Amino acid sequence: MLNSAEDNGELVGYNLYKDSEWIAELSSNELEYSINGLIPGQSYEFALEAFDAVNNRSQRQVLIMSLPDGASPYWPESSQITVSAL
Repeated sequence: MLNSAEDNGELVGYNLYKDSEWIAELSSNELEYSINGLIPGQSYEFALEAFDAVNNRSQRQVLIMSLPDGASPYWPESSQITVSAL
């Protein structure tokens, strides 16, 4: 979920980038966007840039995220657990 940008002019929308490549233009009232095809175990860099009616652009705000590797958790052989102070 995105927080709306503030502008002293009329905010028109946002440009969304994945790994430095433009992927979508969102209207100023769109605060959610779904991205398909992300691969478990990979890291991605997302950036968001606001723009107004006369094409002034904000500095890109960057978020780097890693997806879990998709492997199910498991209990390794010969592991032990001790419970005390019950």
